Amino acid sequence: MPLPASAVTLSAATIPRYAPVLLTALGLYAVVQVLVPLRHFTYPGDVHWTEEGHHFAWHMMLRSKTGSITYRVVLPNGRIETIAPTAYLTPRQYSKLIGQPDCILQFAHFLAADYARRGLGPVQVYADSYVQLNQRPVRPIVAPTVNLAAQPRTLQPYTWITPAPPLK
Repeated sequence: MPLPASAVTLSAATIPRYAPVLLTALGLYAVVQVLVPLRHFTYPGDVHWTEEGHHFAWHMMLRSKTGSITYRVVLPNGRIETIAPTAYLTPRQYSKLIGQPDCILQFAHFLAADYARRGLGPVQVYADSYVQLNQRPVRPIVAPTVNLAAQPRTLQPYTWITPAPPLK
């Protein structure tokens, strides 16, 4: 049976002009979704200890950290004040601070800025941290002799993070 003369004829499918841009954007998105979780392989040391490259990774719940931390603030006149982070943070914030060197650094910067705001700066800020990773021996997670107020936040590996404790 022949088609009526008023029937619409189908032409070959046309590809929209924006298709290459869309495919490129989707491809880049897919590459980012694969590479960002794998970036921890570019950092030295145990990622469960250093936390470098740990955020947005695929192995989030593979470690347990407990411990404690206090800060030593050295004033320009040489006086040393010991700061308990619990005076500034909620219990949940404190529990996150203990095992995450980047958070330890951020809080040191916060303390330095707080002292400067009160007219007591510039100060040096040191952390006395004792952390246990997955039932390994307790040890400092950051070097207690490093002035954290002078350390920049960066994506490069932090040299002031101590090596992970050995397995039992």
